Amino acid sequence: MSETLSEVPAQSVAAVNVNPVRLFFSYAREDSDIVAAFYKAFEDLGDSVFRNIRVFRDTSSVAASMLISATIREALEETDYLVVFYTGTLKRSHSWTGIEVGFFEALMEADIKREKSTSRKIIPIYIDHPPTALNEIQGISINIEKQDLNLGTDDYKKRVLADPDTANGLLARFLKEVAHKAEEGLPPLANRDPVSIDGETAARIKRIETEIVPGIKVAMFHCLGNRVARSSIEQRLIEIEFFEARDAPRAPGIPDTAKLTEQGGAFGLFKIDRLDGMILWKDFCGELTKQNSADAAATIRAIERVFETALSEGSNVDNDQLVRAPKDGKLYRVLVTRHFDYFNGRKVVHMYFIEKLKRGDHGKAETVTLLAFLNVAARYRAIFIEADSAISPEAFKLETDPLELQSKVRLLQKEIILIEDDAAQMKLDDHAALLTLHGNRANVADASENTTTWQTIRRELFDASARILAVQGTDAAYPQARRNFLKVLDSFGEAARKINTQIASLSMEQLARYFKNAKRRKGKAASRSRAPAKTKRASPKKRPRA
Repeated sequence: MSETLSEVPAQSVAAVNVNPVRLFFSYAREDSDIVAAFYKAFEDLGDSVFRNIRVFRDTSSVAASMLISATIREALEETDYLVVFYTGTLKRSHSWTGIEVGFFEALMEADIKREKSTSRKIIPIYIDHPPTALNEIQGISINIEKQDLNLGTDDYKKRVLADPDTANGLLARFLKEVAHKAEEGLPPLANRDPVSIDGETAARIKRIETEIVPGIKVAMFHCLGNRVARSSIEQRLIEIEFFEARDAPRAPGIPDTAKLTEQGGAFGLFKIDRLDGMILWKDFCGELTKQNSADAAATIRAIERVFETALSEGSNVDNDQLVRAPKDGKLYRVLVTRHFDYFNGRKVVHMYFIEKLKRGDHGKAETVTLLAFLNVAARYRAIFIEADSAISPEAFKLETDPLELQSKVRLLQKEIILIEDDAAQMKLDDHAALLTLHGNRANVADASENTTTWQTIRRELFDASARILAVQGTDAAYPQARRNFLKVLDSFGEAARKINTQIASLSMEQLARYFKNAKRRKGKAASRSRAPAKTKRASPKKRPRA
């Protein structure tokens, strides 16, 4: 009679575990319920191969006193299968998963260089779609259709048992592969003949198909049934992925070969259409310039500014950058929420584009419009004209530090964009608003000249800004770029001062006229209310004729 697991003494079991199959579960804490179900499944599977399967998961395999990083490295070095659990939700702990994947990929590359091949495998297990970094590796979907989640547990289990995929799908094949590898790792026992081994193998396969896989799927039924399904990402996200040699100095900006992957329709903001949702950074910049040449340079610099500060050690992320979307003309804040560094040199940055909050104004339309004009004029004066401003022309001329000057240039662009956005929200370029400001149609025609002048000097200023931001302070081209910028800034300041003075004066004149007329109307209304009511004289009664 052949030995079964229950008949093998404890010391014999320990003795046969000389070459176990090792799995490493890489996951975020938010997926602990899913991982627990798979952990139990592999424990059950291990019972059929003399416990010759080892699963590493840090919540149960790492002692509190041990160094996590050293323990994980050692476990990964011994791992045959790296099982990556990915549910598609953003998690606080997801960056640790990325480190594990990167380190394991480096081990696989080392195997190939040394042995010309590797037996290690990465197995993504996911709900809707595999993680972007592993989308070229065949994974195992554990998703459950919404209509199935409405079933009871017993009905769902019956459906699982009747489904051919339960016995022959990717999950079943993976479990059978691990069990077979564990079987091969066992040394021959004296009383295990080929017939008994074949019988044990058949029993194990049947158990995988009728118990273990259905058990996993029922567990997923309970896990996913208690989760909130999310069909789309609330904000627009671009994932930037690139490789960088370890310990090598990083060049400024986003590498031309960096791969951008969109979620939530982020590319659509820039009128860029990609069926596969991916584009290289250099191609993104090229298409953006074609679609929106006026603001393309400022948009690219804003994105790169946030990117650079996110990856720079010892500095805070500059999440105050703004870009204007060519699609809808709205302003969006650029935010980096997290970035992942992998051991093999891969880096991934998550960059969000979040629409700037809109302002609300209430009151009579003419008053609101005139106050909006006055607000724009006052802000321009305080920021760009007054001598005490940090970004006045005088402040730029006195600044000798190239980095500080470039920081002021970025602030200048940001403030202009913010003021323009407020003006656009209030529709101050519309004919009705200009008529409210100027008071007659003849002057409205003259105002169009100011608009043309403003657009010209604004474009020249942003072009000069792009040139000075594109060079380093130590570059030979920097002095000329600085001189050109200051010259354009002077022209901008003169034109802005003229337009600003005109708008401020007209706004105050029209407001004074409006308030004066309102006071007069109020006085007339009060006079009418105080006047005694006129009594109607009664007409004399006519005497009846005799």
